[in-house]
Amino acid sequence: MATPRQPGLFADWRARVAPAEETPPPPARDPASLSDTELIAAIPAARQADAAGLARETIRRRLSAAAPLFEALCRRFAGFGQDHAIAEQAAALEVLAALGGKDAVARLLHARAVRGPGRRQAFQAAALGCKVADAGGAIHKVPVDIPGVGRFSVVADPQGAAFVLFAPNMEMPNEPRDTAQPGHGGWRELRATDSAAALGFYADMFDWAQIDALDMGPMGLYRLFAGPGAKGPIGGIVTKTPDIPRPYWLYYFDTASIRAAAARIGEAGGQVVTPPMRVPGGGWILHALDPQGAMFALIAPAE
Repeated sequence: MATPRQPGLFADWRARVAPAEETPPPPARDPASLSDTELIAAIPAARQADAAGLARETIRRRLSAAAPLFEALCRRFAGFGQDHAIAEQAAALEVLAALGGKDAVARLLHARAVRGPGRRQAFQAAALGCKVADAGGAIHKVPVDIPGVGRFSVVADPQGAAFVLFAPNMEMPNEPRDTAQPGHGGWRELRATDSAAALGFYADMFDWAQIDALDMGPMGLYRLFAGPGAKGPIGGIVTKTPDIPRPYWLYYFDTASIRAAAARIGEAGGQVVTPPMRVPGGGWILHALDPQGAMFALIAPAE
């Protein structure tokens, strides 16, 4: 005769051996909604998913007291990235860069706290960020990964002109072009508050050097600069006129004929704001707006 089952025994055994269900962590609060004290308190135990948001908000508020916590966070995340530099570590490095933590970045580099194929790019971006911040510039966007391509960060020079830092994950061709190629970038121009000071900043950042200067009358000197290995000037820096509200970079694209290009701009819904004009050296330029209002410029060898 079979022994009757005791229904409570099996249920009790299952409860004892079955893994307890993990309670999911509560959703993280928006870093922007935290007070400075709450933001700093959230950093030491931050999850990977929260690190980038905390980093961005720390940089926006320039909370120097958070720098040591992000150094520790970078070391903690090293346990999850033995074969690659994870994005959260790179975000922590950028906080240190934005807050002037050169010594902390150097310690992390020496300790190999960031590993893998992205290590060089992460530290390269942090080193450039340190230089920007130390020189009085600003970091507007913590570096973001473009998978398989590299990392980029949006920064500004000490006078407020925005530009982008980019560190590739691969070898990219960077051969100087001897001739213009329609559709490619052919010139870059900075309208600065102080052209001499601006050139000093970029010379320190990228080893640019002034190789000539053109007298622009009331606008002062138009400073032609070249980069390392360039055979000739690659752009110019000039002090902006009072009617321009803030410094900015303007990029010129090559085209074959400036008049023909001006016609195409109008046909496509854009607007020419500075008509074709000849510039020293024999080339022709114009300034224009695309249909959505973004400003750009064109440069051509012929009218």
